[in-house]
Amino acid sequence: MFNTRRRYSRLLFVSVIGLFFVCLSHWVDSDDKAYYLWANWFTSDARKQSAIWLPNYRADVQAATIAGVDKNVSGITYDYERNTLWIVTNQPQELIELTMDFDPIRKIELKNFKDTEAVAYIGNDTFVIADEREYSIVVAPIAAQTTALDKNTLRHITLNQGGSKNNGLEGIAFDAHGKLIYAVQERDPLKLILISGLAEGKQGVSVGIPEHIDIDEFNLDDLSGLHFDSKTGHLLVLSHEAKLLVEVDDDGHPLSYFDLESGFNGLLNDIPQAEGVTLDSKGNLYIVSEPNLIYRFVKK
Repeated sequence: MFNTRRRYSRLLFVSVIGLFFVCLSHWVDSDDKAYYLWANWFTSDARKQSAIWLPNYRADVQAATIAGVDKNVSGITYDYERNTLWIVTNQPQELIELTMDFDPIRKIELKNFKDTEAVAYIGNDTFVIADEREYSIVVAPIAAQTTALDKNTLRHITLNQGGSKNNGLEGIAFDAHGKLIYAVQERDPLKLILISGLAEGKQGVSVGIPEHIDIDEFNLDDLSGLHFDSKTGHLLVLSHEAKLLVEVDDDGHPLSYFDLESGFNGLLNDIPQAEGVTLDSKGNLYIVSEPNLIYRFVKK
């Protein structure tokens, strides 16, 4: 009798645990999100303190409209030398400088670009811009008096990574310590690309795949944005279809996540179509979304 009761108790325990995970995965919309939530619970405090640790962020500004921009916001970066934000749009192809309160400072016309989807600041008043349909990465110096940039006069490389022209480069990031440019291909297939030599203007530019990162491990539907955090050496990988922002550690594994849906991290509503992500010098996190929205999250 005792053994029978113990067997039933074990069965009941396993059933309850199984039901818990089914409910949890339903609550967060996917098994992948349930996995990330579970990982958050069992990560040590020391590990969290040495990371970006996305679960600690809370919405500070939500769905603010960017003045003077109607649609097609595609990417964002932080300029730590000017202490400003820059967003890139396509149709029209423009680079727009904003104050830290999102007020426009100036617009720079991007001539002979086809589909500007991402931007990253690399220092010394210089940016890299991803041109999706052309599979090209452009190095763009911007002075105080700059009002327009012509791609044909700028240093750039064109990649041959496969996929359709509308599923090309969607995100770009810069590792200042390693002088490395990361870029992501949106889908078909999902791909993380590593470029060395371009930022410094070397003759020999190397293009490859970071061997320590398996992008398929993240189980994302698409890749829409990217940011490299120099303080931790971690990548932020954004997916607007999965509605997830994932922190990837320096070993290439998912460490923490940020759900872009209502009810998570203080969000009142879903972020409709997240297209770019960046961090400022204080650790505040910014996300831009189609058509012309910007969000700020602060760490609690």
